[in-house]
Amino acid sequence: MEAMWHHLYGGVVSARVAFGPAYRAAVAPLIAAAVDRLEKPAVHILVIGGGQAHFSRHLLPAVKESLRQVGNKVKIEVTESDAHPGSESGKNQIADMFELKKTFGNRRFDMVVGESVIHSGGPQEMGAILSSIHEILEPNGLLLHVQDVTPPVIWLSRSERTRAAAVEKEKPTLESKKEMAELSKRAHASLVQAIEQEAAKLGMTTETIGARSVRTVSKWPDDDLFAALKGKVNRLDYDHGNTHTSRVAGVPAGQYVTSYSGTVAVVSRNQINLKNHVKAKEFDHYGN
Repeated sequence: MEAMWHHLYGGVVSARVAFGPAYRAAVAPLIAAAVDRLEKPAVHILVIGGGQAHFSRHLLPAVKESLRQVGNKVKIEVTESDAHPGSESGKNQIADMFELKKTFGNRRFDMVVGESVIHSGGPQEMGAILSSIHEILEPNGLLLHVQDVTPPVIWLSRSERTRAAAVEKEKPTLESKKEMAELSKRAHASLVQAIEQEAAKLGMTTETIGARSVRTVSKWPDDDLFAALKGKVNRLDYDHGNTHTSRVAGVPAGQYVTSYSGTVAVVSRNQINLKNHVKAKEFDHYGN
């Protein structure tokens, strides 16, 4: 099972590391605001789909820093569901997102954080996935799902799937890249629509925080992942699963610019107005 996780999500995790500064700046304040909105002294988070304990290793420190800056001293306990060492709390369990109750029994979580995972069952499975999550949430708990990778073509209409297949066979051009990027965003929209419809059946509401775009400037990491790019480009853009590299002026030597755009869906029993809460409490980086 662990080998399967690495096979399916290894590339995704690498992308999140590459675009890490922008990803953290975009996502961590949202998670922090959701924790703050719960108004509890201790919050237990279940992470699904992160891969390689990505949440605990890369996002959790930034979430805590955002909370610290607004004076919230909440205790956060994290359970990673990918069985990879790295969770701060030391709790790592492989969990089938279709049968979370089977794994966790009577345990309940204040928040479930998903990182590009609930799309994997396709539109026909969304109801089962949300029902599984609903079963292990506390009464006022919530699901915060971050979708950055492009959902597979099953999320497109038949005509869109046909067009996507045709474009992939064509010689890459600027226009074809733009068309594929548009199809990617349509797949994201289809995913959000399915979440909204199935959540409503469970008596839950969905708040969609559209394309959060954050740009940061960082020092080049000293690792093999960047070896082929360092010195050749100084800008990396991640837009709903589409990656682009370029060279731009005005970036200091030894540094690079990253930008991140993704879609966030918040599912809860009561509309929490997360976007407004982030602005009102002035969590870091929102709106950059």
